[in-house]
Amino acid sequence: MCRVVFYGRKPRDKTPDTVYHVIARGNNREALFLSDKDRNSYLELWRKYSREFEFEVYAYVLMTNHVHWMIRTGRVPISSIIHTIHGRYARTFNKKNNRVGHVFQGRFRSEICSDDRYVLALCRYIHLNPVEAGIVKKPLEYPWSSYKDLCGLRKDPLVKSEFLLGYFNRSGVTGFRRWVEEETTEEMEQQHNICGVSNKLKPSNGNKEKKLIENRPDLKKLAEDAAGLFKMSPDELKSDSKLPSCVAARKDFIRRAVLEYAYRRSEVARFLKKDRSLITKVLYG
Repeated sequence: MCRVVFYGRKPRDKTPDTVYHVIARGNNREALFLSDKDRNSYLELWRKYSREFEFEVYAYVLMTNHVHWMIRTGRVPISSIIHTIHGRYARTFNKKNNRVGHVFQGRFRSEICSDDRYVLALCRYIHLNPVEAGIVKKPLEYPWSSYKDLCGLRKDPLVKSEFLLGYFNRSGVTGFRRWVEEETTEEMEQQHNICGVSNKLKPSNGNKEKKLIENRPDLKKLAEDAAGLFKMSPDELKSDSKLPSCVAARKDFIRRAVLEYAYRRSEVARFLKKDRSLITKVLYG
């Protein structure tokens, strides 16, 4: 479980070398950015202070009235980083637009990304924000996120791509893009829950998926089919054997279960009595 570090007036965690999910919203749900010039000015502050405060940015998205960041802190606490950047931006924004008052709503929210499951769900959630909002159809079409940088199509020194791409080993950018773009509605809802977001997507194909789940074969039957195809027993398929036939049978079972019949990776991992990372590696490795 991820430890929550926010709200009220409790002191924030000051542990260095920590990966955080940072969320900040416009005051009274008002716009944080009125033009592309505003967005560029905001990002330039992040570039400046990432060098000065020695923190790393792994992912971000700038929406109209809120922002998400995934960063790793160094010697400077998370509160000092965000207060400095947002304070500078708010003063510039107010002066430019001849306004007074708060630009950001209260204290920012931050959560520690304490496990790989959170990091991967957050990465996907951040980059699909513009898609869920109906602004674009694909994350690559949105210019105000780190997605193009992580896909190797833009080289902003602000974004350190090695951290997230490292999860996908040899598949690199290809595996990363599959992870973000090829998901089920159920996975979308799970990532909202993992990332602490209450609003869920309303799937347009919900009846189709519900019918699929109701009529799908159970995992035992899928394992028997895969084992029979490779002329072995289901117990051999579930074993730790590295024989080519056993490895191929497991891959066939995993891919059919997750991609064809929409089983959760966690369900398949429990059935096989394996770590969930094996399922992810088979699908995207």
